[in-house]
Amino acid sequence: MSNSIALLIPILLCLCGGVFFVALFVGIIFWAYRSGQTSSNAWADVGTRTGLTLKPGSLFSFPELNGEFRQRRIHVYNYRARRTSLTEISLTVNNPSNSTLKITPSGTLANFFDNLPSAQRVEIANPEFDSRFVVKSNLSEFAVKVLSDSRVLAGIMDIPHAFRIELEGSVLKYSKQGLEDNAEFMIKTFNTLSDLADRL
Repeated sequence: MSNSIALLIPILLCLCGGVFFVALFVGIIFWAYRSGQTSSNAWADVGTRTGLTLKPGSLFSFPELNGEFRQRRIHVYNYRARRTSLTEISLTVNNPSNSTLKITPSGTLANFFDNLPSAQRVEIANPEFDSRFVVKSNLSEFAVKVLSDSRVLAGIMDIPHAFRIELEGSVLKYSKQGLEDNAEFMIKTFNTLSDLADRL
């Protein structure tokens, strides 16, 4: 009898381990599904309120929004990069001087991986803003002019997390880590980017 029990113990341990890993896998799939549903509901709300077209997400894909916002083409989407997901809002803008602009919070990792090598750091003569953000542009006077509007500054300063705003060519982009699921914040960011685009 004792020998039989001894033989059964490894089998029972394997079965328990298998059940644990199956339960863990199912839990991860369920969590991903619920997270996706929350985000899809928020993005659907944004689409309804702004008139943008929603491409719903699924278990294996992110939602997307496309259309026109304040008379500019806008594309809101997610993608994976370096083992994380990023939310990106992209506006098509008029940039006649072909100037570049990049805004990030001070001290963020994005400042160490600069993809605008010809740009220089610019201070805009607003002590609070200059202390909180790094502004780079290939034309310092352009950056100062664009960021001289109090509504634009207030909108950027209200963003509560790490982000990047970047202008290159005819595209003005906002990006942040993670899947955004706050409809109010998304619409507010649309307006902040649009206010910035109005200054170009």
